[in-house]
Amino acid sequence: MNKKQNKKIKNRNSKHQDSELQKKKLQEEEAKIYSKYLEIDFNKNQQNKWQKFKENVILYLKKIHTKGKQKITIMFIPHSESSILNLHINFYTLFFSLTGIFIVGLISILIIIQRSSQNIQYYDMGITNSQFYLQSSRLAEEVIPMHKAILEFASTIATIHQKLRINSEQGEGGFAYNTTFDQIEKLKALINECKLQKEACSQDTIENILQITLNISLLDNDILKSTNQQIVEINEKLKSEETKNFFSYIPTGLPVQGFIRNNYATRSIIERGNNYPLRGIEFLTLPHSPVYATANGKVVEINYHPVFGVYVWIEHLTGIKSFYAHLDEVQVSLNQIVKKGDIIGFSGKTGKTDKNLLYYEIHIGTVAFNPHILLNDLQTLWLNLQKQ
Repeated sequence: MNKKQNKKIKNRNSKHQDSELQKKKLQEEEAKIYSKYLEIDFNKNQQNKWQKFKENVILYLKKIHTKGKQKITIMFIPHSESSILNLHINFYTLFFSLTGIFIVGLISILIIIQRSSQNIQYYDMGITNSQFYLQSSRLAEEVIPMHKAILEFASTIATIHQKLRINSEQGEGGFAYNTTFDQIEKLKALINECKLQKEACSQDTIENILQITLNISLLDNDILKSTNQQIVEINEKLKSEETKNFFSYIPTGLPVQGFIRNNYATRSIIERGNNYPLRGIEFLTLPHSPVYATANGKVVEINYHPVFGVYVWIEHLTGIKSFYAHLDEVQVSLNQIVKKGDIIGFSGKTGKTDKNLLYYEIHIGTVAFNPHILLNDLQTLWLNLQKQ
């Protein structure tokens, strides 16, 4: 018996050793696989650490599973204690039930908050809608005069643009303007209709008012863009040497330092028994004050007149002349070329006057033009603005 028992023990030991060897081989193979995919070179210490980590995780999961399978008893005891309700439930069921209740409660709270915010928004809209027709009408009424002012401004700039003979690719857009006039008439009718209906004004009417107002605003924006382009072109034109030279031949500015005694057409001149309206300006001056040419030009006449005394005519451009009278002394000669600001003579009392005067006229063709409009020196003013 002893020999047989010894053999059995040896067989068991050998089998145990074989199983241990197999485990080690499996562990080594696993380590090789992990090292291959994770690019980690496992040594024996690392293998032992990894094995311990796996064992700890497995033990922890087993403990959780064991706890999860454990059951608890929930007892509901009424006041009468006639019947006691026992509820047996494991931790798994309890955990998932509480988690589900939490998720449902969280979703419900979010839905309530969202609906509350929507209700507040709808409430605010309900308050503003009662007065919305007034706001729409006021907005439309403000757009109409603004549109009119924009059209007047654009028309003025377009006229200047045309007078300066600037070539531009911008169209006039007459069809759009006519369309806008029709829309404005329609808009006025809708505003009156909405004012009569007040809060009963329909949503369609309000939408039509806002749509037409938006269309007019968009068109005004396009008009202002086109006008701005014309202003840029006008600015470039006025900066050119050609324009500067043109301004120098337009009679502008004061011909003498003094005060206006009588303006254009404010009194009559009696000559040979006839009354002639004053076609220029009388400047009251100090004795022998210098008289300046108001533009570049050519002296075309120097003579004496019983009423105007010694006078000088200067031709600037074809059909544009300036006239200087009551001169005490002349500093230029016939056919002399003068520039703007040159002294052509001095004021005095020659002719029919008892004061030191300069009488000044501007003629465009055969018509005596009011010089008062051109007393500001446009060229100097423009050049000063360009320097700023």
